[in-house]
Amino acid sequence: MSNFNYYLSGFFVAFILGASACTTKIDKATDAYNLGDFQTAADAAEKIAPNIKKDGMKRFDVQYERDELWVGLEKSKMLGEAGKMNESVDAFECVDKRAQFLCNAESWYAKNPLDMSNWDAGQFAEDAGKAFVGADQTTYILQPYEMILGLSYASLNSLLGDIEGAEQFAAMLVKIQQFEKEDLKRGGYDDIAAPTGKMDGALKTVLAGKSSNFSFGPIFSLGDFTGAKSKMKSTIDAARAVNAANPLIPFSTVVQWAAFVKAGRTAEAEGAAKDVSETSGAKTLSEQMSKYSKTGSGDFVLVLIDAGRGPIRQFFEVKSPIIIPNVGSTFFRAVYPELKFRVADRPSDIRVGGGGALVTASILDSIDAIAARNFQRRELELWWTPTIRAVFRAVVTIVAQATQKEEDKTTKFLIGLAGTVVAAAEQPDLRAWSSLPASQYAAIIPRPADGVVKIELKSQASIGSVQVKVGPGASIVYVRALTPSIRSAQTASLSRKK
Repeated sequence: MSNFNYYLSGFFVAFILGASACTTKIDKATDAYNLGDFQTAADAAEKIAPNIKKDGMKRFDVQYERDELWVGLEKSKMLGEAGKMNESVDAFECVDKRAQFLCNAESWYAKNPLDMSNWDAGQFAEDAGKAFVGADQTTYILQPYEMILGLSYASLNSLLGDIEGAEQFAAMLVKIQQFEKEDLKRGGYDDIAAPTGKMDGALKTVLAGKSSNFSFGPIFSLGDFTGAKSKMKSTIDAARAVNAANPLIPFSTVVQWAAFVKAGRTAEAEGAAKDVSETSGAKTLSEQMSKYSKTGSGDFVLVLIDAGRGPIRQFFEVKSPIIIPNVGSTFFRAVYPELKFRVADRPSDIRVGGGGALVTASILDSIDAIAARNFQRRELELWWTPTIRAVFRAVVTIVAQATQKEEDKTTKFLIGLAGTVVAAAEQPDLRAWSSLPASQYAAIIPRPADGVVKIELKSQASIGSVQVKVGPGASIVYVRALTPSIRSAQTASLSRKK
């Protein structure tokens, strides 16, 4: 097959793939969840991703297998909110095992998915084949913060459901947090600039001696690149100001502490208490944790709060003309994901207590900021690679048109049409774990004499409160507050079993 026919057939394959490109539909579950109807959300998630066994492993039967881990995360969290703890723990464990199976955990950040040192025409040709599949058609792989949170909720829901295994999940968390800590050092960056010079150099290889007016540099000032970067930076800066932007997720460390306290693993509990002080601004909370670690038990209540709605993804597009003198011209179009932070009616002032005395809960982390830091580290994958592929596709279209005889107008038209159709059909990856909170808080208080714990929730728009009753000894209370008025609460004993 000639190069021309190869590219032409590739473009039409791309059209077919692009026209059918889509992801598993989970709107029924997420819409119910966002309204605070956790039971309906869980029921819908069960129908969307029923449990199956495949290749000897527990799996989820989803519409598109590439979405399995993404849908599995949503389902696992929703089951927990609905109080189905056994099902939730099983689902989180299933997600974790599948994620470990798919993940080559050498490094999340030190090695990038596109090796710029090898960029040449051959590399571009290889990437062009991948360009015919939209970003939403790739297999969803868990990010480090998702793996940490998945194990955290598995441990937390084990505690809330009085299910054995909470400390095992906690021990797994310790290991993965340590790996993430080391990996962050290996990566050595948060926000990096696109290597536009190398991109331009690689494009010259593809042009094979021809000149062009096109340069990659201006692309990253078009569309919403500037706005998206600004929103992420301000979110991260605000969280850093209160020591709540740590990718190790201190909330997870508090869950570890609770699991170790209940299991009587004093040394591990004391280590978790120390880690909270080192990874967050919750110094008082850390001191209280240390105190109860040493006594082993006591009449205290640990209150954990998931507040607000975490970030989701939206997209923007960029179009730009490409002109190759004496050859032809076209435009390139690329679509890019960006984070949308859902700040409306988000609880941000949270107080906990009993008998009239309330203390301010400590903010442990901002999932908004942690997700933004992760996004920044993945700019090569999420922003640069789609740009490279879109430009390459456009250049191939021009060159393919120019190789046809002037009288072969039909073929030239088809080539141009194919390139335009593929560009228009391209889709960004908008999958995100939407049932996560925006931020996470915790407080430890002495058990009230009447056992009634009050949690006061305040946003910039409204105020609400919830009361739960706990028994004697140590207890844990978990509150999921989408807004001050849309919330649920669950409680369990932390006292050691005799």
